[in-house]
Amino acid sequence: MQQPAELMAAFRRMTRLYDRLLRRVGRSEGLGQVETVIIAFLHNNPGIDTAKDIAELRQLPKGSVSQGVESLIQRGYLLRRRDEGDRRLVHLEMTEAAAQVCAAIDACQRPFYEQLFQGFAPEELAAYGAYHRRVMENVIAALERMEEQ
Repeated sequence: MQQPAELMAAFRRMTRLYDRLLRRVGRSEGLGQVETVIIAFLHNNPGIDTAKDIAELRQLPKGSVSQGVESLIQRGYLLRRRDEGDRRLVHLEMTEAAAQVCAAIDACQRPFYEQLFQGFAPEELAAYGAYHRRVMENVIAALERMEEQ
């Protein structure tokens, strides 16, 4: 079993590799890093669409996400939509203008996953997916228990 430091370092390195690939997309599309991360996040996570979600799940400063969202709205890539059930919630919705950026993100993600899982057999990928889901379920349960205390 990996040491905790090794596991955390592996996650950070994967995130760093992914962010470097996204940085290339951002440069080619004239977007900043946070703006590119926001579009990629919304593109890859349908239904998880608030600035709070992005800040929490990508571990970005709320202020940076807020500025990035505002910039993307001004540039026509995003729209705000109030939640009908809870007026305090503001959902972010990509416009058609973001389609080109999403296509570039898809193109950069293919080599990311190919590099990440190079040499894995299909059954190994399936096992990894199952293990990863179980680990994430354990993490979520542990966090919920901590919040209850």
